[in-house]
Amino acid sequence: MLMVQVHRHHSTATLTIDATERPALVSDATSERALLVVTTNGACHAFEFGARTSLTIGRAEPADILLADPSLSRVHACFRREDRAVRVVDLGSRNGTWVAGERIDEALLSVGSSAVLGQSRISM
Repeated sequence: MLMVQVHRHHSTATLTIDATERPALVSDATSERALLVVTTNGACHAFEFGARTSLTIGRAEPADILLADPSLSRVHACFRREDRAVRVVDLGSRNGTWVAGERIDEALLSVGSSAVLGQSRISM
């Protein structure tokens, strides 16, 4: 289990990953890989899809990537690989998933674009 705590001013964000079951934390984000880059409270972490075609993000199990953000739903959104893009699907979250300033049910992210979930920005 890998747990990263990020402290910024008076708030704390915790990023928890079980390396045996969860996507790997990638240290070299410069190579050609399908990655999700999660930025929370100024800290940036990259997660590789590996052999998986989708990753879910939320604040509790069974989400693949867990973020300690009370504004997220337990399983907030799903990110699915589609060639050189990633489709983000909101999974009925209470506070929504946002792309380009608009609340979406589903959107296609290309390299360099991002989605906002609670306090986190998710980029491809």
